[in-house]
Amino acid sequence: MGNCSIGSFRHLGTDFERMPDRTFLSFREWFTYNPYVDTVYDRVLHWSETLRMIVFLRVLFILVLLATLTFSVLGVVAAAFGSTCSNDTYDCEGTYFLRIMAFIHAGLYFVCCVLMLWPAAWYAARIRDLILAILLVYPVAYEWVIHIHFSQKCHDYYEHNCHSIYLYHNRSKFYDLCLLSMVIFIEILAVANPEEDGEDSKDRPDLSVVDYLFGKENAEWRRPLLVSSKVKEYSGDISKWREVVHQRNKSLESAVEIADKQQQASSEQAKLLGKYSNLINETTEKVSRASSLLDKQSTKIGELNDAVNDVIKALGSSADISNIGSAFSMTGADCRAWALVIFMCLLVGVGILVGLPKWLHLFHIELGIDI
Repeated sequence: MGNCSIGSFRHLGTDFERMPDRTFLSFREWFTYNPYVDTVYDRVLHWSETLRMIVFLRVLFILVLLATLTFSVLGVVAAAFGSTCSNDTYDCEGTYFLRIMAFIHAGLYFVCCVLMLWPAAWYAARIRDLILAILLVYPVAYEWVIHIHFSQKCHDYYEHNCHSIYLYHNRSKFYDLCLLSMVIFIEILAVANPEEDGEDSKDRPDLSVVDYLFGKENAEWRRPLLVSSKVKEYSGDISKWREVVHQRNKSLESAVEIADKQQQASSEQAKLLGKYSNLINETTEKVSRASSLLDKQSTKIGELNDAVNDVIKALGSSADISNIGSAFSMTGADCRAWALVIFMCLLVGVGILVGLPKWLHLFHIELGIDI
């Protein structure tokens, strides 16, 4: 019964797609079909669920719909033919606004006809009744409370000069009261109708709804596994999931690139550590060699020191040159001994000059001397 957008609007949601299809009743079935008998209700029918009440509501619905549509057309006609009603000397139209109220009633009755056909579920029907009650409160209060009595001069004026508008006003105010009373009666039926345990409001029959009042469930209907709204919802979820997977793949690619860079950096660090280890080993060897050379030199210096001491002992006291007088008292043997000592000292100095640059080279110390 209509496309998805109209069905969603009439049900105030998307649950209608899983609700059974309904077919219209034949004219004979208007007086024989009871939707509560064909259901699985295991209880005694409520007074509002009897066949007589259902037939009465079907006839009443058709009569009210036709009467409301008729009153809407009559309001336009009455207001069109009463265009001269504003030229009165008593300013009756400026006080009671009967012509304007005729236009308002025409629009109000047309909206009521649309609202009577709009809902397709129990919850939507309750909102429909609330809107109708709000729309009918103003004209009822205006005609039955604010302007319930007309002045005699305005009564005579409308009676003789704007008879169509005045007649429409007198009929419409009673019809407004009847419509408001029927809205209240429908609400009492909806509330008084017992609710089954665990029954959802969207599944409850409502005898003010056209689909339940003049329709029945299609016997060949099968509950669909998927509906268009859910397919769109699933499609949207899949698209979002695809975006999430795409972002995750990008994150994984970035993580792999970072891991590759870290691996390359680790390899370079390992190479550098190998080089540093080799340099440390070489330095250790050089230090060991320098230490052994220093030990040998220390041994040589000790031996030289012993040799000097032996020479000094061999020279005796006459070789002591602590004063200038002893130098003149030296013999030829003393001179040869001192010459030998001086020669040995020169050899030691030459050895130090030759060995010192090599030691400095082992420790990578440069003094700018090339030998």
